[in-house]
Amino acid sequence: MLELFKTLWLAWNDRVIHNILKTQNTILMGVVWLLALAPLAILLRLAGRRLLDRAPPPPQAGSHWLPRSGQPMQMKEATRQF
Repeated sequence: MLELFKTLWLAWNDRVIHNILKTQNTILMGVVWLLALAPLAILLRLAGRRLLDRAPPPPQAGSHWLPRSGQPMQMKEATRQF
């Protein structure tokens, strides 16, 4: 008798509960994206902030390296970079 209930439970779990949870996760992730990530991306775009500098370098640039400003770092400063 217990084996029958176990088989029924596993079939129920595989077919119904798995699909319910998959749908629930899709809806929740869509809501999180709409309420948190999309407004943040719009605000950053309007503010002109680029979190990743993925633009190609200008044609006259010799390399992809960004120029440094300031003096070379001393050993005392290197221990606390951030």
